[in-house]
Amino acid sequence: MPASVVPSKAELVAAGLRQHSRALRSFVHARVEPADRDDVLQTAAVRAMERADSLRDPERVLSWLYRLHRNVIIDAARLRARQQRLLERNAVPRSQATVDPDEPCGCSVSQSRRIHPAYASILALVDAGTPR
Repeated sequence: MPASVVPSKAELVAAGLRQHSRALRSFVHARVEPADRDDVLQTAAVRAMERADSLRDPERVLSWLYRLHRNVIIDAARLRARQQRLLERNAVPRSQATVDPDEPCGCSVSQSRRIHPAYASILALVDAGTPR
């Protein structure tokens, strides 16, 4: 009797991703905003293949994939929330945001202290509308 070939964990995970792609896609679509869905699915697939060796029970590939997708969804939500907090923290109140298209705003100049002086001088020239 020939010895049976046991698939590797990576092969099991890849097969699980293929076989259950529709269900995993539905799972993500129900929980993630449209703009982020493809990124979440891609990240989950990559992470699944990278971490295939952590699959303990080959019989539970599907539940392992769902848990991994759920974790990627949570990571994406945390990232989006962190980005939103940064935007809100750095936002200029509307009362201060008077914009005159003929006047330089100074936005980049105010941030130029954080970068190399050579780059800061370029920003200052662009922001001031100095001809090049």
